[in-house]
This record gives sequence, C-alpha cells and structure tokens, in this order.
Amino acid sequence: MYILDESTPNSLSLLAVYGTLKKGYGNHRLIEDCKFVKEYKLKNIQLYNLGFYPGAKIEETKIPAMAEVYEIPPERWESLDWLEGVPYHYRRYKSKNGIYIYILNRQISEERKIIINKWG
Repeated sequence: MYILDESTPNSLSLLAVYGTLKKGYGNHRLIEDCKFVKEYKLKNIQLYNLGFYPGAKIEETKIPAMAEVYEIPPERWESLDWLEGVPYHYRRYKSKNGIYIYILNRQISEERKIIINKWG
C-alpha cells in the first residue's frame, strides 16, 4: 500500500530509486553522498519506459520492481522534488514500511510497460 505524502520529512528518510537516481546513472550525483541502505523489491509497482528514464505506477504486478534504497536528509528533498517535477510530472508516495517513492502523475500506454520491471 502506498499513500500520497509530499510533506518534507524533518529527519533522515528512506527513498527507493529505480531510474536515473540509481548508482551509475546521471542523476545519481544528487544522492551520491547519501547512505546506500539496500537493494529493494517494490511490490505493486510497475515500471514504464519513458525514453531516457523510467516512470513508476502503482498497480498489481507479478514481478516486483527493482530499486535501490538511500537515506535522504531533510535538506535534500527540495532538489529531488524539483528534479522529479513534483507535483506535476511525479508525486511522492510513502509505502506502509516508510519508504518514499516517486510515482508518475499521468496515464501511460501499456505498450511502454517494462516487462522485467527493472531499469538498466
């Protein structure tokens, strides 16, 4: 279960990244000094190919989406939300176990679904 939560956390918080924020990709520079926690399987998250980056939608899936989880300090959320285009392009959601994830804020064609549910 995921709940919309775009309030700015006031302490270290966990963020699951599944695209260009992952290690080895261009936007990782924004979190490269943040602590890597673990690789993580996101249940009921489907990844879509948007061209140069993926998008995620909340939906039932047979294969969990693969992500990396990082500890994010409160002062970093503003730049991450700007990168992700919150609240227009993406919205920030929180899972029942307290991990944040950016979810695409628009409809997307089923043809763009990433079958293996992993980017890169």
